[in-house]
Amino acid sequence: MTTLNQSQSILADLPASFVAEVKQTLGAFSEAYITYNKETGEYDHTCCIALSGNPNRSIEHLGTVRSHEVLTEAEQIIDYVKNFKSFPYYAGGENGKPFTYTGKKDWQALNSDWSDVIMDNDGNLQFIK
Repeated sequence: MTTLNQSQSILADLPASFVAEVKQTLGAFSEAYITYNKETGEYDHTCCIALSGNPNRSIEHLGTVRSHEVLTEAEQIIDYVKNFKSFPYYAGGENGKPFTYTGKKDWQALNSDWSDVIMDNDGNLQFIK
């Protein structure tokens, strides 16, 4: 039996399309705050903590999802590159474990017109046109 961390537990029973949106947000932010609207039955997420103190009683704060608990280090590096168009150096990470990209840094490929990026088995980023 796999033990889920707090973030995984929050996301476990939510719709897959919503979880995908949260993961996309976590590509650029270290945390996302998950809420549920009891009146509409809709889930929402934000990277702003202000909504967790919302006085609207129909909004339930389900919890905080952290990128390092949901995404692998490779996924965090890929998302960083996609969002910031740069190689991460000592970025993100939690609990004293920031991540950095140690693979080959092909600046020409990074600054080219690419549509996607993946990490190969050797830990190097490959830019796809």
